[in-house]
Amino acid sequence: MHPAMTHELARIKQAELLQYAERERRVRAAGSSGPRSIDAVAMSARIQRTLLRLGHALRGAPAGATA
Repeated sequence: MHPAMTHELARIKQAELLQYAERERRVRAAGSSGPRSIDAVAMSARIQRTLLRLGHALRGAPAGATA
């Protein structure tokens, strides 16, 4: 293969790689600013703790007191 042709193919491949890298950067940037999934187990634990404290507060017992 002619050296000029090899150089041209390498230049085209490098341009494709740069375009691909730019697209990947944009995809990562868009994904990080979007909504995230919810961890149901952690959310459930927080809700249970909140409801437990709310129940104690409504009954007049301190939050740390156990029945």
